[in-house]
Amino acid sequence: MFGIRCSMFDVQLFDVQKSLPMQKLLPLFALALLLSGVCSAQNWQYSLQLKDLQQKETVQFGYWYTGIPYLLDSVTVDSTQPTATFKGAKTLEPGLYFFNVKGKETPLEFVINNESQIAFYTRMTALPDSFDLLSASKENEPFFYWRTYRQSRETRIAGMRSTLDLLSRATRDRKVLEEHAKNIRALREEIDNNTRKQVIKYPDLLFPKLIICELPAEVPPTVEPFDAEGKPNPGYMVYFREHFWDTYDFKDNRLLRSPALARKTDDWMQIQQSSLDSVKVSLALAVKKANVNPLARQKLLQLMLERFDIPSFGGNESMLVHLFDQHMPSATYVGMDTATWMRVEYKANSYRATLPGRIAPEIRLPDTANVDVSLYDFKAKYTLLYFFSPLCAHCKEATPGIYEASKAFANKGVRVFAVTTDGRVDYWKDYVATNLPQWTCVADRNDPSPVEKIYSTHALPNVLLLDENKKILIRRLPVERVAEVLESLR
Repeated sequence: MFGIRCSMFDVQLFDVQKSLPMQKLLPLFALALLLSGVCSAQNWQYSLQLKDLQQKETVQFGYWYTGIPYLLDSVTVDSTQPTATFKGAKTLEPGLYFFNVKGKETPLEFVINNESQIAFYTRMTALPDSFDLLSASKENEPFFYWRTYRQSRETRIAGMRSTLDLLSRATRDRKVLEEHAKNIRALREEIDNNTRKQVIKYPDLLFPKLIICELPAEVPPTVEPFDAEGKPNPGYMVYFREHFWDTYDFKDNRLLRSPALARKTDDWMQIQQSSLDSVKVSLALAVKKANVNPLARQKLLQLMLERFDIPSFGGNESMLVHLFDQHMPSATYVGMDTATWMRVEYKANSYRATLPGRIAPEIRLPDTANVDVSLYDFKAKYTLLYFFSPLCAHCKEATPGIYEASKAFANKGVRVFAVTTDGRVDYWKDYVATNLPQWTCVADRNDPSPVEKIYSTHALPNVLLLDENKKILIRRLPVERVAEVLESLR
């Protein structure tokens, strides 16, 4: 969504939400030639020696910026020249950088923080586990040691979880199961405590700030997760949410050159309650903490916007509108160009009329017999408002399943009001007569379609669930979840 300019070069931008598909990075050969021609005085040098090389490989060098990887340069190596060396005259800004052997999915990450020359090595037969230092590095020596420690503990935890899974199938003895679960929790706590100690042990280094971001807030012993009766303590999660951002230092812009803020934002999304009012309060608290640093606040708001812009029937559209109205007063405030900000404004405005909790706008269109039918006159305890086109491939795939689900749950008062806006009326009539005899189907023959604009249904199929008063209960209900949602209705 956002174009970000790096401090040194303009590079290819691509989205990486879960893993790093590094094969998509495009080598910047022209940039490499430029570097070789103008950088005669080298202020920094970072190298990676590849052992066990069997063929030519391309090594890429880049950095993270708010969860997105940027490529700086690439070098080809082989068994006669196994070391990829990257040099430059302008000091690199502190942050988390990476090497990547092109075609491999896992980057080799390391910290740059006022160290101009560092040498690394790795074995092609053991990527990325063999990635290590060839020269001294005040940041990366303890960082790599901690990483190895955590990896060994995570391996143990994985084995213990497998054992617990097997035990849970073999016995119902809660004492036995709880004992194994307790051991897993103890090892997890050991990792967390060790991670927190790195901040105390290395107060002047960057890597402790990077790794502690992954931890949840430290909850005081007085706030127990369960009460005396073994029931969940609501106060525990309240404290957890209120202090969620305690482990992220918004004042430190070095953290922006890493995936830390993006990953933290993803974790924040996962712990939110179903109540939108609670999410709004939690969002306001996050923005308040980020206000100590305008740049960090801009990046946080951009990340939040990206996530709320993902279609969801859990309220993402409502949160996008709220985010825009309450926290995006201008393009400058959120670090966007005016055109991007205006597109977000247009999207927010297009959502307003059909947000959950609002009465669905009236639809009055002709049916297959050319008789006008009103949505407001359509009697049903629950209305599935289904926008589709018989010419749409996704619609052809989804419609039969929705049709069967609507018949299966008709006893719950479910009826379908299906709207098409593609204008091919004759084809539509034949399709409805053959495939959807029990649905009420209408067509908007106007071009452009005012109904499509009001409901913002440019992507098909599009499903809304309404109550008997035509209040919108769910917007953008995923077609694969229709049967599940209808089954949950009372």
